[in-house]
Amino acid sequence: MVSYKIKWDSRALKDLNKIDKKKVKPILKKVNELAEDPLLGKPLKGEFQNYRRLRIGQYRAIYSVLKKIITVQVLRVGSRGSIYKK
Repeated sequence: MVSYKIKWDSRALKDLNKIDKKKVKPILKKVNELAEDPLLGKPLKGEFQNYRRLRIGQYRAIYSVLKKIITVQVLRVGSRGSIYKK
């Protein structure tokens, strides 16, 4: 089985820095699971249908799967209520 590389967008890293350090560890663990199964999250709808979301407790990670270069790119991480706002 092919293992995907996890690539963090600079916005996602900024989002992680704003989250309480105790809550970051489970987020990182769950995102790292995407390397083995990049389709673990659910697809978004509408204009964002090329992206997926991964539920991690009250937080969500928005990511895209780049199959040609075998990469999962994490775009944003945030609370359920604010992650979908532009």
